[in-house]
Amino acid sequence: MTNKIIDISSHNGRINWKEVVNNGVSDVIIRLSLGYGDKDLMAQEYAQDARAVGLNVSYYHLAYPDTKQGTISVDATQEANYFTSLFREEQMPSPKWLAVDLEKMSNGWDTPLNNNEYLSWVKIFLRQVYSNTGLTCLIYSNQPYLDAHLPADHGLGTIPLWI
Repeated sequence: MTNKIIDISSHNGRINWKEVVNNGVSDVIIRLSLGYGDKDLMAQEYAQDARAVGLNVSYYHLAYPDTKQGTISVDATQEANYFTSLFREEQMPSPKWLAVDLEKMSNGWDTPLNNNEYLSWVKIFLRQVYSNTGLTCLIYSNQPYLDAHLPADHGLGTIPLWI
C-alpha cells in the first residue's frame, strides 16, 4: 500500500481534516517557515488538527538561499535554526519528516548564488537541521530546478529527495 501525502500551507485556507482522512491520506507535510523570520501562520493549527485525526505530521521550510544574513554559512545556519525552533518552541506535534523546499518563488525571486555557493548553502542547512533535531532533512524540489542550481558532482545522492 502506498502512502498518500499532501503538502499544505496557509494558501489552502480551512481544511476538512475528516475528508482528508476519508480520501486515504496518511501523511501531511506542512509549510512551517519561509526564509528567516517568516512563519506560516496556519502551521500550528494545521499540525494540531491533522494529528487529532490521526495523520502523520511533517514540516517543510521554503528556503531563500542567499547571503542576506551576512555569509552563506550564517544565512543557511540561521534559516535552519529558525525552522527547527518553530515546532519545538510552539510545542507542535513532533515531525515524522523534515524537508527543505528548493524552488523559484511564485513572485519570481530566485537565489542569487552560483551553483557551488548554492550547494554549500544546502549542505550547511541540512547539517544544521540534523544537528538540531537528529532527523535527516529531505530535499523537496523538482529535477529541472536542481539541475540548474547544483553542480553535476553535488554529492547529495544519500539525501532523500521528494520530487
